Amino acid sequence: MRPIFIIGAGRSGTKFLRDTLAASPEVSRIPYDVGYIWRYGNEGLEHDEINADSVGPRQLDWIRKQLPRLVDKKIKKPGARFIVEKSVPNSLRPQLLYKAFPDALFVHIVRDGRAVAESAIRLWKAPTDKGYLFDKIRYFPWANFKYALWFVRNRLFSRRKKTIAIWGPRYSGIQKDVSELPLHEVCARQWMKCVQVTEQQLSTVPSDQVFMLRYEELMRDPQTVKALCDWVGVGSEFVMTAYENNIEPGNNEKWKDRLSGSRLDDINRIFSEEPELARKYCRG
Repeated sequence: MRPIFIIGAGRSGTKFLRDTLAASPEVSRIPYDVGYIWRYGNEGLEHDEINADSVGPRQLDWIRKQLPRLVDKKIKKPGARFIVEKSVPNSLRPQLLYKAFPDALFVHIVRDGRAVAESAIRLWKAPTDKGYLFDKIRYFPWANFKYALWFVRNRLFSRRKKTIAIWGPRYSGIQKDVSELPLHEVCARQWMKCVQVTEQQLSTVPSDQVFMLRYEELMRDPQTVKALCDWVGVGSEFVMTAYENNIEPGNNEKWKDRLSGSRLDDINRIFSEEPELARKYCRG
């Protein structure tokens, strides 16, 4: 099956888009973020910015074998031609995905960074969803036990140091930022880094293998989904039904009421470090 990778910062609609597209009988999904697949051989790395050049043939072969095995086993799709995956740390390593799967399709979804930061703050503070975690463990390939050790070590380190556990993509330097910056600034920097790296690395992928869309447009315009289906090459009937049943257009503006003026000023100051990105994605 040909991979479709949905690439976006956490809280940018990647899960919604994955599940919407997977409503097609031609598209199977991987139902969980599977960052451990991509970290094979780099389990000790303290961040998710894996250099594609550092990943050798043995690691690539393991990744190619493991990914199809993680397809949702609850839904049988004998006619599926595509497999869709959306692990958010992949926003910091698209070139690795392209190296592993040169024929893959990439869907880059971007949401207003202020909305992402506001939503991410709540996820960082939320308790671990144990049901989701246990379900995810069922799919875990124990050949990659080093990742499990790394994950546990990081959790224990956070508790011992009495720091907040890192949620979402780990950009290089995030540990230092967590110890020195307020959480809303870390979330802003996390979004900015994810978008910046994704844009840079996807620019090296053939343009006919990349589809760009805005979360805000996805929430208000069904034709965005139709255009995506046409681009992938799958029928849109079931996908459009899933979209209409699960769409929550009110999410576009909630951040305006939830972010205090001082926090918004801090977030905008972080974004001013990359003014082109801010102008492009944080308007109004």
